[in-house]
Amino acid sequence: MRAPRRHGRTRSPHTARRWRQRREKGQVAAVATILGLLIVVTFIANYLSTTLPSQMAVNDTDRDLAVQNQIGRLAALLGALTSSGKVGLQVSQPIQLGTDSAPPFAGPDGAVAGPLDPYSNLTVAYTLVGSPVYSPPSGGVPNSGHLSGCTFANTSTSDNANCAGGSSITWNFSESGIHNYNVTYTGGGNSKLNLSTSYSTITVSTTGGALSYMVVIGSHDTINVNAPGGLTTDVIVFGLFDNLTLSSTANSAVTILVVGNHDNVVESHSGTYTLVASMFGSYDSFTAGSTGGSGVVESVYYTGYNVQSPTATCPQDNLSSTDTVAGGSNSGTYTVTYNNTAYSGTATVATYWHAVYRKVTTSTTCAFWTTPTQAFDFTVASGLIVHLSNTYTSSGDLALEDGMVVDAQGGGIPLAVDPPPITFQGGAATIVLTSFASTFGEDAGVGTAVFTARMVSDQILSTTTSGYSIENGTNLVLTIHSPFAAAWMNYFAETSSFVGLATCSGPAVACSGPYSTGGPIGTVVLTLPATTASIQLATFVPALS
Repeated sequence: MRAPRRHGRTRSPHTARRWRQRREKGQVAAVATILGLLIVVTFIANYLSTTLPSQMAVNDTDRDLAVQNQIGRLAALLGALTSSGKVGLQVSQPIQLGTDSAPPFAGPDGAVAGPLDPYSNLTVAYTLVGSPVYSPPSGGVPNSGHLSGCTFANTSTSDNANCAGGSSITWNFSESGIHNYNVTYTGGGNSKLNLSTSYSTITVSTTGGALSYMVVIGSHDTINVNAPGGLTTDVIVFGLFDNLTLSSTANSAVTILVVGNHDNVVESHSGTYTLVASMFGSYDSFTAGSTGGSGVVESVYYTGYNVQSPTATCPQDNLSSTDTVAGGSNSGTYTVTYNNTAYSGTATVATYWHAVYRKVTTSTTCAFWTTPTQAFDFTVASGLIVHLSNTYTSSGDLALEDGMVVDAQGGGIPLAVDPPPITFQGGAATIVLTSFASTFGEDAGVGTAVFTARMVSDQILSTTTSGYSIENGTNLVLTIHSPFAAAWMNYFAETSSFVGLATCSGPAVACSGPYSTGGPIGTVVLTLPATTASIQLATFVPALS
C-alpha cells in the first residue's frame, strides 16, 4: 500500500519578503560597520598626522618658553644677589625638563640640563693708573755701600776712594759743608755713586773702567767726570747752579738728566759717542765739545720746569726759551729740542745746531714724577645650558652664559634673549660678572631639575672710588670664548654703544651660524675705550639636582 504523499509547507509571499529584508539588513549593517571603522581609522589617522603633532608642537613650544623664562629668572636672581653683596645667601630656580604629553599616543619630550663647555669663559683685561707721585732722589743712607777692593780715606774736607784691578765701588757720599770728593778706579772696574752735597767739588776719573751710574743732589756743585772706559755713563744732577763737565767718555753712550735752574753742562769728548741730555728747569746751558768726530751725535731736550714749585705735568709755559746751547763741530750732529706750551717757530741758535720748537699739546710727566699703574687680567666662567630634545619642533639649546640668556635653535643663529650686564656710556664701563667656583653635574629626563647657587664672595673694582682711572691710551678689553659667539656679536652690533667695538675670530659657523649643539667655540673681543670702570664680581658655588 503506497504511503501517503507529503506536501511541503508553502511559504506565503509575506514570509519570503521578510527573509529578504533580513538579508538586506545584514548587508547594510556590515557596510555600516566597515564605514564606521573607516571613519574611526580616518579620525585616528588625522589625529596622529595633524592634531597630535600640532598639539605636541604647542607643548614643545610651551616648554621651551617656560625654560627660557626660568633661565631668565635665574639670571635676574644671580644679578640681584650680586648687587646685594650678601655673601652666604643662596638662590634656587626650577628648570622644567619635560613637555606635556598626549596619552596614549605621545609621551613627553625631554631635556638635558648641565654646565656649559669648559672652554667657555670671559676674560677682562685693563690697566689702571693713579695720581702722579713726586719721588726725587734721596741719595740713600749717608756714607753706606760697599768698597770691594777699594781703599777709602777721608778728612774733614775730602773723601777719597781709589779702586784698582777691576774693583767696584757703590757708595752714598754725604758730608756737611764744603767738601772735595775724589773717586779713581782702573783695571775695568765700575762705580755707582750717590753724592748729597752742596758747594763741593766732585771728581770721578776712570782708566779702563766705567762710570755706570752717578747721582748728585745739591746746589752750587762742580762736577768733573773723566770716563774713557767706553761703557754707558748715566749722570743725574738735581739742584741749582751746578756745573757738570764731561771731559772724556770715548766710544760711549752717555745719558744725562739735569733738573734745576741755572745749571751748566760742558762736554769735550773725543772719538765716536752718542749723548742724550734731558734738562728740566730754566736758564740752563749745554756746550758741546769742538773735537768730536763724524760719529758724534748729541741730542739735548729742554723742558721748562720750576723745580722750586714742582708739578706733575710738563712743560711749563715758555720756560725752555731761557735755555741755550753752544759749541759743536762741523763733523758731528747736534740737535736741541725746546719743549713748551705756548710758542713754535724758529729762533737763532748756535752754529752746528739744529733747533726743534715743540709745542706740546698733551702734557707729559715731569722728572722725578712717577705714575703708579696696575694691570688687571682675570678670567671668569659661569653658565648653564639646557638642551631641548624636541620631536615636533626644532631642537636646540637655551643657556645662561656670563649673565646673558641665549636661545640657540639648531640650524639657526643664536640670539641674546636677555642682554649681558655690560654697559658703556660716555667713557664709563659698568660690568657685573658671576663666576662659578666649581662645576656641577647634569640632570636629564622629563621631570623638573633645580639649580641652586650660593654666593661665597663679592667684590667691586671701581676706579671712581679708588682714585684710579684707565691708563691713557689703553682700553678695557673683554675676551669671550663661547659656543654662542654669534649671539654676542649680534648683540654688540645692534647696541649703539658697542657698534664697531667687537670682533669675532674662529670658525665662521661659530661667529655667524648656523648653530649646532656641541659646535665650535668662537672668540669675541670687545674693546672699550673706557676712562672709568666699575666691575662687580661675585663667586657662586653651583649645584643641579
